[in-house]
Amino acid sequence: MGWHVSFITNGFQKLFSKDTITYVATSSKSANVHENVITTKFLDDIKLLSPKEDEIFNDFEKFIIWNRRLADEIIVSDVKFDILHCHNWMSWITAKIVQEKIGGKIVCSLHFLQKQYERMQENPIPSYHQQIVDIETEMINSCNAAICFTGNQRNYLFNNYRISNKNVFVIPQGIPIDNHSPKKIRKTIGITFVGRLTRDKGVLSLIEVVNSLNNKYANLQLNIVGEGELFETIKNMNLKYINLLGYLNREGLSGILCQSDIFCLPSNSESFGLSVVEAMLFGVPPVFTSGNNIPKLFEDKKSGFKVPLVKCRGKYSVNKRLLKDTLDRLINDGNLRITVGQNAYKYSNDNFSLETMVGRTYKLYNSLI
Repeated sequence: MGWHVSFITNGFQKLFSKDTITYVATSSKSANVHENVITTKFLDDIKLLSPKEDEIFNDFEKFIIWNRRLADEIIVSDVKFDILHCHNWMSWITAKIVQEKIGGKIVCSLHFLQKQYERMQENPIPSYHQQIVDIETEMINSCNAAICFTGNQRNYLFNNYRISNKNVFVIPQGIPIDNHSPKKIRKTIGITFVGRLTRDKGVLSLIEVVNSLNNKYANLQLNIVGEGELFETIKNMNLKYINLLGYLNREGLSGILCQSDIFCLPSNSESFGLSVVEAMLFGVPPVFTSGNNIPKLFEDKKSGFKVPLVKCRGKYSVNKRLLKDTLDRLINDGNLRITVGQNAYKYSNDNFSLETMVGRTYKLYNSLI
């Protein structure tokens, strides 16, 4: 299942009995099944999944059939639901059918909105774009409540979709908090990037900036965590200061963040910025972009540093000159890194804890029943 579903169900199970939380199904992560797709008992579900790396479904009509099959399985399970929580447009049709047959209130969580792809350098879901936008619009207007992770995302929603439903709430994503150890000034400066290795995440811009700083500082190490189309490109650069790690599980990522001095995600579009908050929870000072609906995750220059995006030919990218200046300042000042990292930990702990998210979500559920 996706990270948001995993976090929220685990959070609820800590507060309530397991009988209170019902899984419809869990996705199977294999070569044939997309990790964010819940599969039914029908084996031919895999035929509707696209072989393309950045595309989920290869046939829209088969996608509709899959939703109806999943709804039928829920209905025949004879479980009564007070709340049907769908975690993006892919499960809306299923939730709608179940509501019509057996009742329940529908809450939908809005992750990366389909229209946000229009502002990216590369559109990773080129097929059925308008159909997905139509599903999102119907879902948001027809559900009993919708959840955005940030105020920026809510503003984007009302500015770019035809929305009449006023029950759209902001509940920031909550993250399990690991044990936090205070940072110390180290000789080697570890700069860490976590995200998909695509141009839209700004990883090539970051490498270019760090490469120029490497001429000034001989003690830099750039940790790159993630997979994607640029993995081989970065690998073939054969730069000694780059530690290309690929995909890491939570334990592996925790180990890297414990050894990181600066976190940098110069992305040109984000719905939340999970990896930024995770770094903050480890006391790592974040450098993040601003503009183009990028969410506010910290107080600028106090618990992190914002680097503005610049627009060229209708597309956004990070201001590399200001990114270099910001990283240069943090590399050169160990005390600043420690102070901002401590502030980042406190801010993230106060605003993005799993307990806070679960409490706000539960309060929303109760208001609908």
